[in-house]
Amino acid sequence: MEFEDKSSVVKKALKFAAVKSMESACLLVEGQAKALAPVGSTGELRDKISHRVFEQNGKIVGQVGSPLMYAIYVEYGKNPVPY
Repeated sequence: MEFEDKSSVVKKALKFAAVKSMESACLLVEGQAKALAPVGSTGELRDKISHRVFEQNGKIVGQVGSPLMYAIYVEYGKNPVPY
């Protein structure tokens, strides 16, 4: 009986599952962040919250945030906030 090495197929499937799971988790966090974000007059902060999933140093990483400079102040309750 001969064994065939399928470890590369298993590794690929595990990586796919990890990325898919991280994507799901980021979508959940993004949705909650948008639900809790103050809308203000334009809703710009809420509209700019997004996520990304990437690989870094062999690990799957998920980030949720906003590129707006004042987003960090809203997050931690500091001033100034231009809304």
